[in-house]
Amino acid sequence: MKRIFTTLTEKWPEYLLEILVIVVGILGAFALNSWNSERTAGITELEILMGCKVELESDLHDIGINFRLHENAVKSINEIIRAVETDQPYHDSLAYDFGYAMVYTLFRHSTSTFEAMKSKGIEIVSNKSIRNDIIRLYDADYNFFLKIEKDLIDDVMHGYREVFPTRFEEALKVEFPDPEFRNRIVPLDFEALKKDQEFLYYIKTLRNETEFILKSHYSNLRQDVQHLIADLETEIAKKQ
Repeated sequence: MKRIFTTLTEKWPEYLLEILVIVVGILGAFALNSWNSERTAGITELEILMGCKVELESDLHDIGINFRLHENAVKSINEIIRAVETDQPYHDSLAYDFGYAMVYTLFRHSTSTFEAMKSKGIEIVSNKSIRNDIIRLYDADYNFFLKIEKDLIDDVMHGYREVFPTRFEEALKVEFPDPEFRNRIVPLDFEALKKDQEFLYYIKTLRNETEFILKSHYSNLRQDVQHLIADLETEIAKKQ
């Protein structure tokens, strides 16, 4: 026992140094591991931010195409109404106006990056404001917009199924290889349409619904996507 005590007394600096080396080594390993984890998380976050930006730019492009199609639909409906209200004779271009009036679109959007973000944990996006905006856009704005879009599609299909069959020769007649895929719908009796209250109510209401969706839902969604893209660009620049 005395020998052990003597050895400890003589070599305690040595043993203390060894303990310090071990402790420092353990702390260094933890620090290195933490640094690697933060670096990996940072790379993953940047990938998510960049992926989200790319997908939103694609979504914005699709929104723009659909917006223009519905604008054309409103213009064509107004041409039909003007022809009716000014008692114009039927002319061939009206067949294309009837076709444009009945356009419907499907919003093509991607959620793969958002799903990846959720699988990694939403906190992977460190900027709370951007994180909340991404969640709100995908979980709320997109879902609500898709519901509005479906309502419009249902109303257009109601026209095809219930209003048009007794008033037009046929529908969805696209003349290939027409690059614009124009839908030519010829009325059976244009003069009768001028006094057809059910048809006039349907076509005017469809115009009003489409205009409202354009001015409200489409415009708001496009603005939200544009703002998020701009914020993502700023955040990406900070992290690169």
